[in-house]
Amino acid sequence: MNNEPQQFQFDLFEDEVISKKATLDTPLNTSSYFKTEHIIAIEKYLNNGVESAREISELLLKDFDLKATRYSTQKPHIYGHVCLFLDQLVTNEKLQLIDGNRKEDRTYRR
Repeated sequence: MNNEPQQFQFDLFEDEVISKKATLDTPLNTSSYFKTEHIIAIEKYLNNGVESAREISELLLKDFDLKATRYSTQKPHIYGHVCLFLDQLVTNEKLQLIDGNRKEDRTYRR
């Protein structure tokens, strides 16, 4: 029997527990959270000069009538997923992270 303590990771933006092994062996696929029409809308917002991840989150909530559950900071729960998706674009060199040090928002630019 394995007597090693089991390790868990808690995701800041999700309410579920993810096993440590799953996070190490599974590639990150942030686009699976969004439907195709959401991704197209995010691209449109970026092309129209929207640079704020929080503003993109609010536009998605408004334009698609999504569930607007919020944290105590009033950030929508979708904000974390938007940042992960935009960070994936940064990794793929399709976007630049301009300011990621502010607690209230992150800024990106084409």
